Amino acid sequence: AGALAAGALTAAGAAPTTQVQRPVGAPAGDGSYTTIEREVGRRPPVPPRRTRWGLWAALTAVLVLALAALAYFVGRDLGAFGTARVVPVPSVAGDSPSAAKARLGKAGFHHVADSVITSTVKQGKVVGTRPPAGALLSTSRTIVVEVSGGPGTVKMPDVYNEPQRQAVAQLRSDGLKVSESTEPSSSVHTGYVIRTSPPAGTGVARGGPVQVVVSSGQKLVPVPSVTGKSPVAAAFELGAKGFRVNPNQITEPSSSIPAGEVTRTSPAAGTDEKPETPVTIYVSSGPATATVPYVTNDTRSQAAAAIRAAGLVPQFTTVVVSNPAQNGLVVSTDPPANAAIRPDKTVTVDIGSYTAPSSTTTTPSSTTTTPTSTTTTGTSGTSGISGTS
Repeated sequence: AGALAAGALTAAGAAPTTQVQRPVGAPAGDGSYTTIEREVGRRPPVPPRRTRWGLWAALTAVLVLALAALAYFVGRDLGAFGTARVVPVPSVAGDSPSAAKARLGKAGFHHVADSVITSTVKQGKVVGTRPPAGALLSTSRTIVVEVSGGPGTVKMPDVYNEPQRQAVAQLRSDGLKVSESTEPSSSVHTGYVIRTSPPAGTGVARGGPVQVVVSSGQKLVPVPSVTGKSPVAAAFELGAKGFRVNPNQITEPSSSIPAGEVTRTSPAAGTDEKPETPVTIYVSSGPATATVPYVTNDTRSQAAAAIRAAGLVPQFTTVVVSNPAQNGLVVSTDPPANAAIRPDKTVTVDIGSYTAPSSTTTTPSSTTTTPTSTTTTGTSGTSGISGTS
């Protein structure tokens, strides 16, 4: 009924009244609660509508601040505010990190960072900078100083029994400095790797030296001298050196080595040969001999040629002969024909010389005298004038 009355009053244009309403759940008669007043018969106020002008203003302010910040940093890098300038980056390679930072600071660069890299430069020394030396850069930019941490290590690869060229190429591709040497080997073929130093699996500083030992083939052995030894002793010594002795020995005359002893070998003594090389032994048959040729009834020139061809030296003498058919021909030789003598010995050749007898005739009262010839007999028989040809 009260509500109806209030509505009627409102409708009639009466002034709105104020009612005091107790909060829901508050106990009656308790004066501690807060009264809530509301005007009866009036609508609550409508909040004002928001516009987009505030949003656009906020976005514009953010954009202005961003542009201002960009302009500040660009201007600072260009030295517009007097806080930075563009200068070339100084070279600090080879310096210690502290010395490099000091030099960069003196040039105006105060933003410096370190970076450790692998390098062949001595460990702890500066290798370079990023950006590099000489680059024009604002002093407000950060410079990175690259410090050598040493070359690092490489695990030595296993190149045993690999071809020399292939092994060397692999080691160099790993950043190692390779030197090469050779030595003989009975187990590794010529031109293949016997070993490396350091050995395979060892950690080696990158850029450090390593050595590759390459096979030059089997080791050469000098043939020993067995001259003057018995063939059995010579064969034993040659076999002990690793040579194969030819079972077929060769005999040859020798004026200095007694018969039955070794005169020489082939290959000769002192020659460097591979093991298992066959060696032939030569054995003395004693002094060499020459046979005196049969030259009886030959002319002087024919006899001289035959004797020299036998390796002997002719020496000619003349003997008186009674047979005119023997005049100017060889009568005999000393030593005789078919005798075996040492080479270069002298053979005496007797050449016949015939002189016809002469007689003197007188009157019966005279005496006929027949001349007689006297001959001198030497150790080689009757002889006359001697000589050699």
